[in-house]
Amino acid sequence: MLLGPSLQHLSFPEVVGAFFTTGVLVMGLGMTGVVRRAMAAIPMPIVMAMVAAIFLRFGTDVVDASTSAPAIALPMVIVIALLTAVPALGKRMPPVLGTLLIGLVMVVATGQFRFEADGRVPTQPVFTAPEFTLAAQLELLVPLAMTVLVVQNGQGIAVLRQAEHDPSINSFAVASGAFSIVNASVGAVSACVTGPTNVLLTASGQKSSGSTRRLSPTACSRWSSPCSPRCSRGSCSPPRRPSCWPWAASP
Repeated sequence: MLLGPSLQHLSFPEVVGAFFTTGVLVMGLGMTGVVRRAMAAIPMPIVMAMVAAIFLRFGTDVVDASTSAPAIALPMVIVIALLTAVPALGKRMPPVLGTLLIGLVMVVATGQFRFEADGRVPTQPVFTAPEFTLAAQLELLVPLAMTVLVVQNGQGIAVLRQAEHDPSINSFAVASGAFSIVNASVGAVSACVTGPTNVLLTASGQKSSGSTRRLSPTACSRWSSPCSPRCSRGSCSPPRRPSCWPWAASP
């Protein structure tokens, strides 16, 4: 939302320059401790309302998919309801994972999975030299920093608090800033502690097993990152492509 209009009058190196300065600013704010004090001033109901707004579309899409692709959507709804309603089953198979697996099975079983195995694997990151201009900094620096600290990290922190965790807000800011600088070196967007990811990590299982739940998606991310060309192709294979994926447009 921020970068689309900006790229119409700013060059990509100028935008990358804003990514770099955003990472430095976010990391600096985290080191000073000001982020925790700022987040404490934001009422939690407002933050949770932002989280709810993000997930609203997921809920409405379930209803839509139940009519447009019932052979795939309805078994997924049944499985997540069953695993959630019966704790004994949910302990053996996490509801989110079980729903994902049955969805994959139904996509393949109905013959709607198409995979084009092109794209270089592993992918080769390309260093993008930043260009620091006043126009790009004035337009993007503050909005990007607010998006990282309040919109994205704020959602993740709120989700973790709802799950009875005590996240270190300043540490999150420092980590987001540091990894944003790394991401910027290859022209990628800022790093965030997002709400949806933390919802998946805390949706099921015991609180004491949090370390195991965190390691699993971390391992998957480390595998999928160098294989991103093929993973992107695979994500476009199901018949219904979310419009928010720019690479998922039908030919």
